[in-house]
This record gives sequence, structure tokens and C-alpha cells, in this order.
Amino acid sequence: MINNSHYKRQLPFVILVVLLLVIFLLDRSVQYGLFLDGLIYASIARNMAEGMGSFWVPYYAGPDMFFSHPPLMFGLQAVFFKIFGSFYGTEKIYNFVIWLITVFLIRGCWRTIDVSDRFKATWWVPLLFWGFMPSVLWAYPNNILDSTMAMFDLAAIVVLLKGKQNNGLLHVVIAALLLFCASFTKGLSGLFPLIVPAVYSIVYNDGKLARAIFNSLLMAGIVAAIYLVLWQFPQPQHYLNIYYHWQIVGSLRGMSDNTASEFGRFDIVLMILTEVAIMVGVCVLVYVLSRLLKTGKALLTDRKKHVLFFLLIGLSASLPLMVSYKVRSFYLVPALPYFAIAGGVLMYPFLIQPTERYTLGTRYMKGLNVLFGVAGIVALALMYGKAGTIGRDHEIIEDVNTISQHVPATESVIAAPGIDKNYEFMAYMQRHKKIDLYYPLELNSAQYIIADGQNRSNCYLWRADLNGYRQMPTNTKRFVVYKK
Repeated sequence: MINNSHYKRQLPFVILVVLLLVIFLLDRSVQYGLFLDGLIYASIARNMAEGMGSFWVPYYAGPDMFFSHPPLMFGLQAVFFKIFGSFYGTEKIYNFVIWLITVFLIRGCWRTIDVSDRFKATWWVPLLFWGFMPSVLWAYPNNILDSTMAMFDLAAIVVLLKGKQNNGLLHVVIAALLLFCASFTKGLSGLFPLIVPAVYSIVYNDGKLARAIFNSLLMAGIVAAIYLVLWQFPQPQHYLNIYYHWQIVGSLRGMSDNTASEFGRFDIVLMILTEVAIMVGVCVLVYVLSRLLKTGKALLTDRKKHVLFFLLIGLSASLPLMVSYKVRSFYLVPALPYFAIAGGVLMYPFLIQPTERYTLGTRYMKGLNVLFGVAGIVALALMYGKAGTIGRDHEIIEDVNTISQHVPATESVIAAPGIDKNYEFMAYMQRHKKIDLYYPLELNSAQYIIADGQNRSNCYLWRADLNGYRQMPTNTKRFVVYKK
């Protein structure tokens, strides 16, 4: 239990940081619009909840099933669609829950570092660094797989660190189950915590390296055993076989999307530097000020190993991504809590004295709570005004809403040449209107055709006209609907 005096001194900072982060997250979550991948994942989860496709045969749209990622997140999110229905905020509620769990896990991880109540009370420092990292601000409102995987990985590491207190195998087994869940969310990249026991033993020089290696091998064996059991059943075997050849082998061979810049595989290093730039800047500034004031140096000396340990975990979660040319900044989300915790440990010695210098009395605490409460209510009112408004892809979303007034839900629609590469439009049609756009389909195979007014095939539409399709007066901005 945290000492009450330390808790009181740090409580205003805890409330302020949590309030700010919740406001920033919700502000990006209440509006209509998602990143393409998030739209696809939400559509799959919604379809699964409504009986279209299944856990082992996920269905997105058109004639094909979806085997590009393991199905765990789709199954978890499908539960939310069962509860909340298909409205645009269901996937955002899911991700807010994942975000909240991650916040508590960061707190739990911070509390394993140092037994002192004084240290435990300052968990808001790594939370502040993590919450304002660019990819964290962006990923959680956009329904990305990496957020769920990060939660399982962080939970596994918290369990392992807590297990250091009693050296029991139960913690290792639980961590292995959590690592399976991480890998069953987004693949092999979720298994980086396997090296945590060895890294811990080396950094802290605890003389138990052999035991640490055994624990890592045990976790790997448990994860492998679970996959081996799944392989004995036809549906999981079919899923995993397609996923392995399409996603893992394809990614290693460069067959999947190549998102690298002129820096190639070293893009990931630049992305890491971008994520931690603000945190590093703050740490440098506070360090310079502390040197001028001659505070904090002794406390930092005692905690250098903590900084190194979490820094190495963050690098183990991020640098292996260099094996693939398909790397995006949000792939770093599972690594960011550890960089933030390392930064928090660096900052702790220089923040603890100024933040504990004064203890607010009961009267001032009540006034501060009222102030925070009013600020929270005002922020919620402003977000309520933004709820349901369009936050991105304005032209596409407005046309999707207009088209859905003329084309019935669940209708199969021909996607004319030129629209087949507009994946965002097709994803919004599926996620929010349950309208499938098929390409290519022979004319007369569906009652409707949708064409891109900015990239239409006149020859194809001339043939459609000969086959009895006529343009509908939809008043759309870009996309054009033809009906037979």
C-alpha cells in the first residue's frame, strides 16, 4: 500500500496526467472515420459477431476470407459488437478498454521496479511520456492490432517481474499463455518478451542466468505446444498454414507491401527516434536544470540498471522489425511503454524533490478536485458536440452515407474499373453500410454499379449503358451509382 503522504503529494499530478490523456484519446475517438486497416478489422469483427464468417474463417468482404493476421483480436472485438451493436463507436469502445488496461499495466510495471512507496507514487511520469508519444495518440483511436498485442506483451512482462519476488514457475506459465495471446493477435513479433528473463539476469547480475534461460525456453515450449495442439484440428491448421505462407514468408521475402524509404530497413531507427524525441528533450532539459540546482544525481546512480533494462526491452520489441521492408510507425506501439518507463526512471530523481516539496491540505485538494472535475465536464461537453461528426476522409464518408440511401444494405455491387483500388471507399461501404463491392464481376451479375467519378472507365460504362444500367441522381461528390 502506498504511503499516504507520498500518495497525497503525487495525486494532483496523477489526476492531471490521466485527465489530459483521456481527453486527448477521446477527442480522437468520438468522430466518424478510421484508418484503412482499422476499418477492415472492425468489419471482420462485426461480421463475426453477426454470424458472417467465424473465428477460424474470418470474413471481410467479397468472395474471399481473411487470413492476413491471426484471429484473436477479431474474436475479442466481436464480443463488443455483440454487446454494443454495429454503430461506429463500437471498435473505439473496445480500444478505449485496451488503452485503460494498458494504463494499469504501466502502473503495475512501474511498481515492480522499486519497493519504495515514494517511487511507486510517481507512476504518472512514464504514463505521461507514453501517452503523448505520436503513435500512441494515433493508434488507439484507429483500431490497430498492435495495441491489443502490446497489452498482452506488457501483461506478460509485468507477470514475469512480479514472479522475480518468489521464483515460482506459475508466473512463467501465465506469462507464456499471455505471450501466446500476443502472437495470436499479430504473429511472431509478439514473442519478444521471451528474452526478458535473460536480459534481467544479465543487467542485474543476479547469478541466475541458467534459470533465466530455462524460463525463456519453458515459455517458448508452452507457446509452441499450444500451436502444435491447434495444428491437430483442420480449421486452425488451414488458417495457420495460409497465414504462415502469406504473411510471414511473404514479409521476409519482401513479397508484401514495401513501405521502406531510402533508408530501407533502418527506417525503424528513425521512427524510434521520432517517438522518443519529446521525451528525450524533456529529460535533457530537466537534467540540465537539476545539474544547475545540484539535485538528483545520487538517486539516478542507484537506478541506472533499471534504465538499461527497460531500454533493452524496448529495443528487443522494435529492432527485430528490421527483418521486413514492411514497417510503419505504429508497429512500434508494443515497444513504447518500455522506452517511456526508461525515461520515467531517468526523470524520477530530478522530479521527486520538487513534486514532494509541498503537500496540499484537504481544503486545497478539494478545490483542485473541483477544478479537475469542471475541466473534465467541459472537455466531455466539447467532445459530445464532436461525436458523430466526420474526422477524416470527408468526401468518401459523405458519399458513402449518400449512396447508402439508394443502395440497400447487404447488397452486392459491381465495382467499376478505377474504383477497385480505392480501398478506403470499399472499406467504409462494408463497415458502416454492409455493402460489398465486387471486382471484377460480369455486367448483369448485380443490380448496381459504382464508379469513381474522378477515375472512371468510359468504355466500361458505355457497355453498362448498353446493358441497361442508368446513372442515379444521388448528388454525390465523387462516386457515381448506376442501377439496372
